[in-house]
Amino acid sequence: MNNTARTKRCGLCGLPVEEPDPVHDGCERMDINRGSGALQRVLLFGFEPPKMKQEHARITRWAEAMIADGLSLCFAQGETKAEQELSRTSEVLRSIGRYLVSHYIVRENECMLRRASRITFVLRGQVKVTFSLFQGRKYVASVSNGQEQKPGNSSELFALGPGETAHVVHIAENHLGVVSLVVAHLDHAFQAEQVAGVWWRAIYIPCGRCLIMATNDGIKLRSLSPVSPCAFCTASRGPRYHQIAWPCPTHHIAIRWVGEPRSYPARMAPVILKESSIGISTYWEHTTMAIHSHDIDEKSLALYSRTGGDAAWIHTPFDDNEAITEIWRGSIGGNGDAMGLRTSKGREVFLGFVGAIPDLDWELASTPAMDNYRIYYDSMSSMGIGGLAFEDPSPVAQDFQPFDPTTIVPPMPDFRYCVEPFFFSSANLHNLSKITVC
Repeated sequence: MNNTARTKRCGLCGLPVEEPDPVHDGCERMDINRGSGALQRVLLFGFEPPKMKQEHARITRWAEAMIADGLSLCFAQGETKAEQELSRTSEVLRSIGRYLVSHYIVRENECMLRRASRITFVLRGQVKVTFSLFQGRKYVASVSNGQEQKPGNSSELFALGPGETAHVVHIAENHLGVVSLVVAHLDHAFQAEQVAGVWWRAIYIPCGRCLIMATNDGIKLRSLSPVSPCAFCTASRGPRYHQIAWPCPTHHIAIRWVGEPRSYPARMAPVILKESSIGISTYWEHTTMAIHSHDIDEKSLALYSRTGGDAAWIHTPFDDNEAITEIWRGSIGGNGDAMGLRTSKGREVFLGFVGAIPDLDWELASTPAMDNYRIYYDSMSSMGIGGLAFEDPSPVAQDFQPFDPTTIVPPMPDFRYCVEPFFFSSANLHNLSKITVC
């Protein structure tokens, strides 16, 4: 706990502000201008996020291949030699496919589309799941307790014995819908490999009787959610845990929180600390927005493509055989706005805006002691990473020296007014030979 007197500070630049104003007038005007400026790129004609461009390209390739295969089969059954030869001319068929791709996708979606619906089920008896193929990927089309279902390309059945009850359903989903479901017991640690673009949520039903609602968008399941959970289920698993997505299946009992996610729903991104890690970076835009651990084999600078008019990447390189041994979370009013690190070589690193240091309360979050150690943070919130999540027990703070960034960060200059936020680097620039501007 920081025992210094609290200072009323501007919510945007972090410098002192007169009561009762929450921000400086100039900071507020600058923030409004930055907000409108950030929208300019999005509003440009033809703007499309990079991941959507990749998805659009994948769907186009799938549709072209489906058309080419269909034409090849059709021509192969022709009576003339020219038709049969055409069935083996892949370049011509692909050219036709590129011309017809938009028509094919529309017709394919139309023939699959049905009325949107909702259905409830319980994790008892038979849980029947049907699947449908949409734009080259398999999605869950429906789920129920064995009632008559809409036709799908395939189906699977989870059968529970008499009196047997499952307590959790793991949900794998991408930005379009549910791709897989797994029903399990509370004591079963379900595992699955991480897949890019797929996130896992879990709905816990400790009582085994509460209803789960599945929402179908006319082709596939779009979402699953608990329906009016009972008091026992709410107290046992947390009322909003099903709104938290993870890169791999997780068990809520195994997760330890330091703080809470800044928003719901939340999407927890992993930071993996390895023995081969050579540094760590945080992205700051009014608050800490992202964390990244650099591996020795990492070559791409694509990480730094995320930026803004009032943003900064704070990079801390590690020396040889140097590793993080302590992770501290700095917060103001419960909001996680800074991180502090101690390393195996006794180095201390402050990651955050120096103007907030006097008002930060510090809490020991973790003491990493293994290879492939994982930290999770909310990558979906526009208000910062909020709380951190860990998979190990809580450390005993009394066994460690409190983290005090005032001993490692130079005193903040006494500005009359701060126009832009600024940061101090802990990097050693001795023998620096090259700087890459990102």
